[in-house]
Parts: sequence; structure tokens; C-alpha cells
Amino acid sequence: MNRKQFLEVLFDIDDKTAYGKDDKETYYAKDIWPHMIHTDALKFSINPIKERRTGENVTHINSLLFEMDKDSNGNVIPRDTQIALFNSSGLPYSTMTWSGTKSVHVIVRLDEPVSEYWFRPLWRAIERVLTKHGCSIDPATMKIPQISRMPNSIRDNGNQQDLIEVH
Repeated sequence: MNRKQFLEVLFDIDDKTAYGKDDKETYYAKDIWPHMIHTDALKFSINPIKERRTGENVTHINSLLFEMDKDSNGNVIPRDTQIALFNSSGLPYSTMTWSGTKSVHVIVRLDEPVSEYWFRPLWRAIERVLTKHGCSIDPATMKIPQISRMPNSIRDNGNQQDLIEVH
């Protein structure tokens, strides 16, 4: 899956979202098409926004992010194990991206947007099912304007560079 296909799965043609090289830059809404396809941004907001990345500026909630990196004992879960756990859970995710360091990010795109009222109960219900299948989900990802890693980007960790992979 290339970046264009990745974005087509997550966003509609008239959506805007925030994207940039870091959290600070990933704050203001920008056009997705065609700019985001060719950007050197590392991060993006998983739900469409207007103006800036805050909960009240999310135009519609159509994606949820689930991430794991450590088990319940605080031990880092290897990347291949994370991928296998997500795949064996049966969760029909839309995209799976490696963060470039320690975690796999799975985004579930909903067929229809949900209201803010339903966001947390839906997220928690999916998280409970994933937990039953051995996934240790990070609760910090339960945010409506959540950011994730852009596919096909390079994350620079000192002298180590990791390609952000898409599955």
C-alpha cells in the first residue's frame, strides 16, 4: 500500500487534517489532496479537522486508533508479535503502520461517523475485545484528535533511521 492508497482509505476527498514533522507542526488543518501525499510529514491526525487539532474541531469521528508496545508486565512486545496479535484478534482494521521505534498503530475506519457520545464506549468495547485476544492496548490512544505516524516516512532516532511501514 502506498501513501496515496493509505490516505484514500482514511479520508474523503473534501476532508482536511493536521500533519507535520512533529506534534507542534501537526496542529493546524491543511488540505489532504494532493499535498499530504507528497509531504515529508511524519505525523497526522487520524480524524478530519477544521482550523486546529482539538477535540471540538474534529469535523467527524470516523477513525479509532489502537496501539500496543508493552505487555501488562511492562515488557516491550516485539513488532512481529504485535502484528500477529492484531491479525489473530479478527479486528477488521483499515491500516496498520509501524511507528518506527516500538509500536504498531492500527486504525479502524468506521463505515459511518459516530458522535462524540459514542466514541469512548466504542473505543473501550473494541479495546476489551483486543485485550481478550492478548493485545495490551495503550489507553493514551483514546483521543478523538489522535495523531499517528505517516506511512513511507523516515523517523530519525539519533543515528538510527527507521522506515515507517504500512501493512
